Amino acid sequence: MRAESVRHLQTIQDICEVAANFQQDEAAFLDRMDYLKPRFDTALLAFLTHSIAEEENKMTSTASTTQSAMHSDWLQILKIVKQGVMAEFETRYDLLLEPLMLAVRFYLQAVEDVGNMPLAKELLRRFVEVTPTIDLPFLKELASNMIENVLANQLTQQVITKEIRRNLTFLMSFNFHLLMYLSPL
Repeated sequence: MRAESVRHLQTIQDICEVAANFQQDEAAFLDRMDYLKPRFDTALLAFLTHSIAEEENKMTSTASTTQSAMHSDWLQILKIVKQGVMAEFETRYDLLLEPLMLAVRFYLQAVEDVGNMPLAKELLRRFVEVTPTIDLPFLKELASNMIENVLANQLTQQVITKEIRRNLTFLMSFNFHLLMYLSPL
């Protein structure tokens, strides 16, 4: 846990240094940030959210004693970094969602229309292969969240119809094969 906190604090420090050193040159700033983006993960986001909540709690508990406690530079830094990390997540997810949905459609078509599971698996493997390496953890998370939500929605139905059973089977198969190709992550 401590090593993770140190890693996240180092990432925040690196972001602040890039921002301070390249505040006048947007192109250089964005170029330098590209090197930091691989460190933007859900663990960092959770750390930021937790740190913001802690800082806000600390501020409210000391607010009655001092006026200076109402202002926290650290809280502002955490919020700005979190906004940037969230913006990067949204960009990555937006870029991955449409190709992922297309891969789902191709997979479904290969399985249902052609009855060719090897073709479906090959299409999925190629999709994973052409996805930039930096985006693979986000692809895995996006696909898992999408599948979990659809499965949860399907399982809340009062009657499990043949179509729902088919959808559940398809999604579990898709998830299995996707995770097989993304397993090293």
